[in-house]
Amino acid sequence: MLKKIDSSVPMPKYYQISESLKKQIVKGKLRPGDKLLSSRELSEYFNTTQVTVLNALRYLETEGYIYKTQGKGVFVCEHKTATPSSQPQRYGQAGLIIPAKDDMYQNLADTLITELQIQNYYTIPLGSYLTDDSFSIEDKEQRIQQYIKDGFDSLIIEGTRHVPYRNLHRNKEKFRQLNYVIFYETKLDFPDANQIVCDFYKAGYLGGQHLIKSGKKRIAMLTFEPYSPALVTRHGCVKETFDFMIAAGIKQAMNEAGINFKSNFSVIHDIFPARDSTTENSIGDFIRAGECGVFSVADFRALKVYHVAKKLGLETGRDVSVVGLFNTSWAEVITPALTSVSVNESQIGKITAQCITEHAKGERITVSPELIIRES
Repeated sequence: MLKKIDSSVPMPKYYQISESLKKQIVKGKLRPGDKLLSSRELSEYFNTTQVTVLNALRYLETEGYIYKTQGKGVFVCEHKTATPSSQPQRYGQAGLIIPAKDDMYQNLADTLITELQIQNYYTIPLGSYLTDDSFSIEDKEQRIQQYIKDGFDSLIIEGTRHVPYRNLHRNKEKFRQLNYVIFYETKLDFPDANQIVCDFYKAGYLGGQHLIKSGKKRIAMLTFEPYSPALVTRHGCVKETFDFMIAAGIKQAMNEAGINFKSNFSVIHDIFPARDSTTENSIGDFIRAGECGVFSVADFRALKVYHVAKKLGLETGRDVSVVGLFNTSWAEVITPALTSVSVNESQIGKITAQCITEHAKGERITVSPELIIRES
């Protein structure tokens, strides 16, 4: 029976899976020519992602324990080949610290995995532990120390305001390579880290321009709550997050159209918890006056605008125009379909992979977003 993953063991999940399979092969429980379970079946058995399973299988293949036959599956090698070569090919390890569920990040992860696999790198999903504010700063420091101990060749981090930048900064000399992707929201200096980010100023400009072209002279930005000063100090993040850049882009679009920004632009903060009606009341107050558009910072927030408009008897796309951000699956499934700004995460993934395989440091690369026009 295959040994399950032990989360208390400080070894990567892919390595635990490969060791579990290797023991079965060495003991003769899995014989030469036996077909292994599919990656989907193995991921269900080990309660992990198929990406982790595929990394484990690649490792075993490199070590000479298994082989793949196109269209047929993965099989156990003859015992004579089930030993590492005298000079095994080294695989690098890139740790991926991004959310696992959002489809935008999944697109980024898929691109990184594909691009890095070609260059003999394992991409190890590490979840979003560092960016989850439910964990203490001490817990995050322990995790950072574990990443250092694990010896990752590279870490890829979603650089939002939630990242414990101060902890990373204290340890920056111990990492071989750091890559901040999509966002870079710190006031601390990481001279050797790569920054592959989206041009959020242009994202705001494109969205604002589209809302103005649809005949809307008043624009609101629906965004997240401001970070508390205590967390700004604790994390070492910037006070003016990426939504400030979006607002600056909207301002440029309004100025070019001859619309007074100060009197026609509003900011609505999305107040949590969800049962709080403050956000919907603010949206209602804004859109009742008509001739308005809303830039929703994240597609899912656009649903609140749709809901309020419906309650007021207004039609989204006609009475109120809406532009989202990130071009996630939300944009296509809601009615009317949501116009959204894509941050071109696949392009960010490709550039990041290139930085990793070329061992680049200190690169500053800005990727241009793209407006995906739909019905809203």
